[in-house]
Formats: sequence, structure tokens, C-alpha cells
Amino acid sequence: MQIKLFTIPIPDNELAVQELNKFLEGKKILKIDQQLLQTKKGDFFCFCIQYEEGISNTESRRESKFNDQYDQKRDAYMERYKLLSSVRDKMAAEDGVKPQQVFHDGHLSNFARYEEPLTEQVMMLTSNFGNGKMEKFGKRFLKMLQEELDKR
Repeated sequence: MQIKLFTIPIPDNELAVQELNKFLEGKKILKIDQQLLQTKKGDFFCFCIQYEEGISNTESRRESKFNDQYDQKRDAYMERYKLLSSVRDKMAAEDGVKPQQVFHDGHLSNFARYEEPLTEQVMMLTSNFGNGKMEKFGKRFLKMLQEELDKR
């Protein structure tokens, strides 16, 4: 058994995804663990892949299924992130402040991880997000987000 780590920046870097997919070809995948990492340099998906050389049809189908699931999750995450970012930018413009003063990208990345609707409780689970931020921006942000979702 061998192990290989991949990190894919968010927003997506197509070269990193292509490298991951190319690596998966011809490998017998034993296990894949994934985690969202937040660093000062940005947010990343990290994959730890346990594998053996060689592949059969069964592994090929499993690999394809993994790639499809990853693509769907990544696409859904990016759609949520873009929506949250556009609402934040609109709010910042209304207030005459920089978008980062409303919520920084790490906040949006955390919010986008949740597939269920964004709530005050979910927002409060986010690192460096407290009552002051909730009162100043959070409640209005949620209202503007719901208005944007109702338009769609």
C-alpha cells in the first residue's frame, strides 16, 4: 500500500484537478480521505489517497464514481460560494465598505461548506465570527441572501 496527498485550492485550480485525475488512472484505490483546510494562504481540499499500482474494471468504475461525486460536490460548493460572495459584495457596496470588512473569504468558504440553508447558528459555528459580527452584518446578510434565493 502506498499513500499520496493532493491539495486543491478553492476556488478550483483545473491543473490540480487534472493532476489528481491523472494520478487516479492506473491505480487500485484502497481508501480516500478528504478534508477542507483553511490556511493563511487560502482554503484547500486535501485528499489522502491510499492505493496500489494496477487497476481492474471494478476499480475503474469506483474511480469514475468518486470523480463524479467530487465534481458534483465541488460544483455545488462553488455555486454556494459565488452566491454568498455576490450577496456580501452587494452588502459592502450599500455600506460603502470593502467586502472583506463584511465577511472575509474564509467566512464565506465555511458558510459554503454547509449544504443545508445558512442560519445564524451555522454562522456562529464559524471561526472568528461572534455576536458583534452577527449583529452588525449577519442578520441583514441572511435576509439579503434569502431575497436573492427567492429571486431564483
